[in-house]
Amino acid sequence: MRILFALPHCPIPVDSGSKQLTMQAIEALAGRHEVGFVVLRGPDRTERIDDLAQFGTLSVVDAPHRRSLVHRAGYRAAYVLSSLVTGRPLHSFYGCPANFWRTVQNVTGRWEPDLIHYDFWYSAVRDGGGLQCRRLLLEQDVEFVRLFREAELQSSFRRWRLERAAGIVRKAEGSVLRRMDCVLTVTPADARAAKEAGARRVAVFPVGVDTESRTPPASEPGGQGILFVGGFVHRPNVDGILWFARSVFPRILRVHPGATLTIVGGGPPESVRELGRSNGQIRVTGWVDDVTPFYHSARVVVAPLRFGSGIKTKVLEAMAFGRPVVTTTIGVEGIEISPGENILVQDSPDGFAEAVSLLLGHPEQARALGLAGRAVVERFYSKKAARQRILEIYEKDCWAPGSVSEGQSS
Repeated sequence: MRILFALPHCPIPVDSGSKQLTMQAIEALAGRHEVGFVVLRGPDRTERIDDLAQFGTLSVVDAPHRRSLVHRAGYRAAYVLSSLVTGRPLHSFYGCPANFWRTVQNVTGRWEPDLIHYDFWYSAVRDGGGLQCRRLLLEQDVEFVRLFREAELQSSFRRWRLERAAGIVRKAEGSVLRRMDCVLTVTPADARAAKEAGARRVAVFPVGVDTESRTPPASEPGGQGILFVGGFVHRPNVDGILWFARSVFPRILRVHPGATLTIVGGGPPESVRELGRSNGQIRVTGWVDDVTPFYHSARVVVAPLRFGSGIKTKVLEAMAFGRPVVTTTIGVEGIEISPGENILVQDSPDGFAEAVSLLLGHPEQARALGLAGRAVVERFYSKKAARQRILEIYEKDCWAPGSVSEGQSS
């Protein structure tokens, strides 16, 4: 079988949960099938697009709006006007410019794939169904769900704006979902949302973690270090760490004055960088080549997410490293866990601070919680099991009539 990946972002380096999911699919399928890529080159200089050539044929598209400042201004004006006329969200024009779609069409006509894999709904907005192959969409999260959840945290005018934006995205995203032959989500809740938005066939994409390279430290680290890991292109990460630093961390310091907070992740905005400048016990690293030393030196890992959608791979990664994790109800959505036994879940500032303080003050309990979390990842989220399920979806499920098999869809 031939599979063409139409990617609006390069998934290498794998420094985010969404990239991890894409690479899971690529690595699983490249071992048994022919794969090809059409990739939209982004502004991130850390992108390693050429690395994809080891898996299959590669076509790289330069976004037209990135050629110069004049092009950026001109295309932004054109995209804003098109957004007003069509009702499509502005970012969908950036995620699927005309030359990207033309390249997908040309490669499809020349290479004749059996299946096109789209990443993120906006990469498929121009696909009206004329291509002679099956179309599959990987929704790392359902965007309109995430936006509606974010709106619930706001008040008055900002809530109205976000709800309006979520409604616009739901209409555009739903239109794409309805046109796809198969839609993949990473949680049953997102699968239900995709179905309600009109998707004809939905499967739950399995998340796998490399437990061979991600291992617990030999012994519990000293100090009272707290760690957050997450890319800041993703708005829930910005909101979450600002909430934690401003509303939770001061409560922890009352109990543990020596506690420190390390924030790791690419693209931190000024509001996050300011946390490190205004508090000597907070360190903001930006992007790092290897997160292992940070996990191995952390006493507690936090994932203080207040809104979002999909599985939070940062939580699974921390559990794979055997680190005790404190997160929120949103943070554990779709994950097979038992709060109190292998992870701590709190949604209020007081509750979150108490959970982190408990683990900082009881290293043996923290170690036991972390190793219990590691056992969950080994049992339910191994790369081997995920790979087998991915192959079943791409080779069988997305070709079968009707909905996908029981237990894997809404």
